[in-house]
Amino acid sequence: MLDQLQQCLAGRSTTATYLVGVSGGRDSVCLLHALVELGYRRLVVCHVNHCLRGRESDGDAAFVKRLAAKLHCTLDSVEVDVTGYAAEHKLSIETAARAIRQQFFAACAEEHDTNRLFLAHHADDQAETVLLNVLRGTGLAGIAAMQPEIEMHNGLRILRPMLGIRRSEIETWAKKNRIRWREDSSNGDTVHTRNRLRLQVLPTLNEAVERDVVPALTRLASIASREDECLAELADDVLRSALTEEDDSLDITRLKSEHSAIQHRVILEWLRELGVPGISSAHLEEVLALLTNRTPARCNLPGGWQVRRKAKTLRVVRQDA
Repeated sequence: MLDQLQQCLAGRSTTATYLVGVSGGRDSVCLLHALVELGYRRLVVCHVNHCLRGRESDGDAAFVKRLAAKLHCTLDSVEVDVTGYAAEHKLSIETAARAIRQQFFAACAEEHDTNRLFLAHHADDQAETVLLNVLRGTGLAGIAAMQPEIEMHNGLRILRPMLGIRRSEIETWAKKNRIRWREDSSNGDTVHTRNRLRLQVLPTLNEAVERDVVPALTRLASIASREDECLAELADDVLRSALTEEDDSLDITRLKSEHSAIQHRVILEWLRELGVPGISSAHLEEVLALLTNRTPARCNLPGGWQVRRKAKTLRVVRQDA
């Protein structure tokens, strides 16, 4: 495992400051140990106590604190009421926990003057994400799933050096090196969708096709990522050529000359750049219908926004304008 990790990290400075998300579980603990062994010395261990499993959560936090001290790493940790946050913002527990972690990581990055964050997602996590997104009816970006390196909207760069490493390889390396970690009892709870995929659906798929499906799913993610990147570049070129200079409206004639796949991407990127939130596939279809003269000349979007067709252009305005 260490050789694969070193190859993935080739050319990256070992003297720079990096954040490392550490839950206390096997994968993140192994990532931290491996980074230290590879010579990374300015590591900031970031831990969120979600307070979802009582004493077990507190035990995780105490374990991570001792681990950071043992490996001579800076520790930045926080204790949060995820259940209360979820109720207040009307989110699922999983979504609320993810949002809190993102906020915490962004705060850590600012405090420690770095924009690089290591996370311990591996190949099996990638396969589960691909399958989950496919079942939700995703597009290419969803099938591409997680990227080895990606910059978030807040400037934080997420690094996933173990994305090509299997869970079994990590476990073997951990046992070989006598690395201790904390077991999360909720990992066996099939109430959570991802756990059902890992514990029930993927084993059933393996049995049905008589082979391990993880390599095929991760290969699908790589292909989708490459093609998604290509289409994104093409759509961006079209968007820049279709934008009018005076009011960021779109030239309908220019857009109608493109394939519908490019049209979808252009519209989506255009609306995102203008700050329109919560755009769904249904919203995109309504906007695309405005390219013809057979529909009403306007459609409503989330957040009080509206797209209007006028003089062979599409414009985004407030509904009360």
